Amino acid sequence: MGKSTSIWLPEEMLEIWRKFKEIAEREGRSAGQILTEFISNYVRIHEPGNPQWPINRFFEKSEVQVEKPSPDKPMPDYQHMTDQELLALIKRSWGISYGDRQVILGVLKRRKVKV
Repeated sequence: MGKSTSIWLPEEMLEIWRKFKEIAEREGRSAGQILTEFISNYVRIHEPGNPQWPINRFFEKSEVQVEKPSPDKPMPDYQHMTDQELLALIKRSWGISYGDRQVILGVLKRRKVKV
């Protein structure tokens, strides 16, 4: 047999507590049984610390394929391109990734070139 414990509830929670006990009774359980189950589960999940997902979990399941530069296909050096070269790249709708487009727009913005 367990030890009796009391809890304090604010007055606005008393009606909710009454409904909780009523629902538990309707389900054939006691409020204590439900609370014991909840507390046990809560401690199981949180005891070592709050559950956190490691950052690499998002990378492993990512559907987005990132193109990595290789020695035979190096990344373009947008910083050293002329404004005209960058504007020509940005104006065509094919052959440039979203990330490259953002880099080019950033370079042009720093140079105060209107697109």
